[in-house]
Amino acid sequence: MSEVLSQNEIDSLLSALSNGELDADEIKDSGEKQVKDYDFARPAKFSKEHLRTMEIIFEHYGRLLSTNLPAYLRKFRAWHKSVHSCFP
Repeated sequence: MSEVLSQNEIDSLLSALSNGELDADEIKDSGEKQVKDYDFARPAKFSKEHLRTMEIIFEHYGRLLSTNLPAYLRKFRAWHKSVHSCFP
């Protein structure tokens, strides 16, 4: 965390900026950190925790799909037969 300035230090900085002794661009540039671009669409690495979480989600989705899809298809087929039997 950054250091807290006293009122005297703040006043001296403001006076140095107004007199031209300090350049605001130099102060701004000196404190910048280098930022590295990261492509979230193609992550380079997953942690073991993330991989395990994805595996659990995939297994859960697979179980839900395997139990619910056949029932849904049976209902759809029964509905489809009833619709076609009403309209010869």
